[in-house]
Amino acid sequence: MQLSPECQALSFGPGRTVGAEVFRRGQADPPQRRYHHFHPAAELVWFRRAAAVLHLDGRALPTGGGQLVYLPSMTPHDFDVARGETEFVLVLYDPAHEGGLPGAVRARLARGPAILAAAPAVAARIDALADWLLAAVAGDAPPGTTARLLELLLTLAAEGEPALAGGPREGILPADPLARLTRAIALVHEDPARPLGLAEAAAACNLSPEYFARLFRTRMKLSFADYVLAHRLNLAAALVASSDLPIGQIAYRTGFGSPAHLSARFSQRFGQSPRRYRAAARARPLFQAAAAEGRGGTSLSPG
Repeated sequence: MQLSPECQALSFGPGRTVGAEVFRRGQADPPQRRYHHFHPAAELVWFRRAAAVLHLDGRALPTGGGQLVYLPSMTPHDFDVARGETEFVLVLYDPAHEGGLPGAVRARLARGPAILAAAPAVAARIDALADWLLAAVAGDAPPGTTARLLELLLTLAAEGEPALAGGPREGILPADPLARLTRAIALVHEDPARPLGLAEAAAACNLSPEYFARLFRTRMKLSFADYVLAHRLNLAAALVASSDLPIGQIAYRTGFGSPAHLSARFSQRFGQSPRRYRAAARARPLFQAAAAEGRGGTSLSPG
């Protein structure tokens, strides 16, 4: 799984809607660079060994070893991880998975970001579930295994305390550059097929086009036009892998002027044509099982 610089975090692979990876760092390794970001995927972070601070909505929240953090889709956040022995498991998933949870669990998750300080027995269970999920994502697990493991982790995360229930604020939110860009990014996500130029995006943020362009590149590490293109391609990839829509219809739905334009850009980004990408998705046992159960789709699609 790759964490793309435009913060889409959708690179689960053809036909997949869950990604998981374990991160380890030794005592002598350099500290992790802070990166305030958000993405359409929802996120779980299981800290096995680490001292960290979660920066969320202008608050600095201590977290670390033995804690499970839940972050809903499109939640701006950042982790400041201290130097030293570090191990944590990052899980990114299509928020549509939450729709299959029991109503009481969904209601608790709807409170927003949460932190579970796990007792030793619960921590051992989370450790086992995380290892099984990592193995399931890395290989071709039996039908429904990945989704079921994710549901069990989310059920535990729902027992955590709301992360934004109180506590001192850092006082940085109004000056946070990412907050000034949120409206433009929301316009991109609301209707990816809509032509959206730099001037209109800047006006939505009450900024001049020149300042908006500089701020966007500085904060997001790529231009606004490249962000729009990357978002459209990620959405197109999700539709190619998880639907039977014709490539031409996907092209127009995701803002490309023609199927040829989509195919050319798609091949540049993913290294294969949309049709080959779809064939690879169809060949995966996990996709075949999901399709047989009527769960072949994904909510990470336009409209």
